[in-house]
Amino acid sequence: MKKKLLVFMAALLLLPAFLAGCKTPDDDDDAEVIAALLLLNMMSSSSTTVTSNPTDGCADASVPTLTKGAAVNGTTTRGQFDFYKYTAAATESNTYTLTPSAGDHDLLVGYANTALTVNSPSSLVESYSMAYGTSTDSVTLTTTRGDYRCVIVIAQQSGSYSLVVASATAPL
Repeated sequence: MKKKLLVFMAALLLLPAFLAGCKTPDDDDDAEVIAALLLLNMMSSSSTTVTSNPTDGCADASVPTLTKGAAVNGTTTRGQFDFYKYTAAATESNTYTLTPSAGDHDLLVGYANTALTVNSPSSLVESYSMAYGTSTDSVTLTTTRGDYRCVIVIAQQSGSYSLVVASATAPL
């Protein structure tokens, strides 16, 4: 019995080392988006005020719409989540570009016709960009005519940003 217990304890001690060797290159990226969504969920359930956060996410009529080629500028405080909605006029590949001028902001874009909220699981986020500081975040996705995308800007630090949707350029 003692031998089985010792083997079990040794296995428990070695498990973290084994799991650390099982990472794939995308695990760090997955961890970042999961961390952002956990922060989103934590902010919604804590005493911290989450601003620009409609209850129904992008399904809420108060969410601003994005127009292709027209920049939207925002000013944020740390922990703020700004929701936007973009509806495709035609089946198109677009790049969503977030350019912070101050502070650290991240970009999340949901699957087509999915209204992300603060309680959305990470499986509803189709793509994201989490560049550090004032580095530009961008995501390119194809959307079918009439479908919409929910776009979220997350303020990791207070600051300001510009968000624009533009036609994606074809690779050379």
